[in-house]
Amino acid sequence: MAYNDTNRPVLEIINVCMKRLGLDAVSTLDQNSLSIVAVDLLNDVVTDMCDYFQWPQLYAETSVVAVSSVVEYKINVDAKSISEVSVSGQVSPLELVTIEDIRRLNRITSSGIPRQFAIIKVSGDASYMRVHPTPTTPLSSFEIAYYTKPRLIRASAGDGSLVFNLPARVLIQGLYAQMLLEESGGRPTPEVAAASQLYAKMKQDSLNRFTFDTGSDVYIVPCR
Repeated sequence: MAYNDTNRPVLEIINVCMKRLGLDAVSTLDQNSLSIVAVDLLNDVVTDMCDYFQWPQLYAETSVVAVSSVVEYKINVDAKSISEVSVSGQVSPLELVTIEDIRRLNRITSSGIPRQFAIIKVSGDASYMRVHPTPTTPLSSFEIAYYTKPRLIRASAGDGSLVFNLPARVLIQGLYAQMLLEESGGRPTPEVAAASQLYAKMKQDSLNRFTFDTGSDVYIVPCR
């Protein structure tokens, strides 16, 4: 089965949960107050899944042009995390250091091929990094590997057809558990506990199913 077969649009995910709760389906995300609340809850579920692991299907790469004598660069992608930064043509990636270390290094007059980098801030949908040493020509670009951050959905007609690149069955179960909790007024009823436990299990099962395994990799996922 292709991985794309597991995806579903946002509106369909919400309507599956509505049906489980014995409620009428909606035709738009802003049709009623409950569908608007469901949008917010689904955003929480997507955030929780992205925090759970670096899902391979969210992996992406981009390039940033290196400029002589410039140490700070804007990475114009909405990244949840930066996995690796390297200089084009170089084998070894740059070493990730703290903001304090990159500030100290930048006070040293040194130029050449950058060997260290730090992410110093995030603004909007872009990250900013500083490098050391200061680049010199003829460098061409920084090659950046990162994991994308799904954007928040809004209760608008256009977002109903949005498809998250995450397993839909897990999103449905997570949203169902959140809607049960909302329906119970925040009380941890037995139904809420059972739905939440199943969501946690499905999340772990999907992680095992949709991640690669070379036979020698070991992944440690903290208990939740």
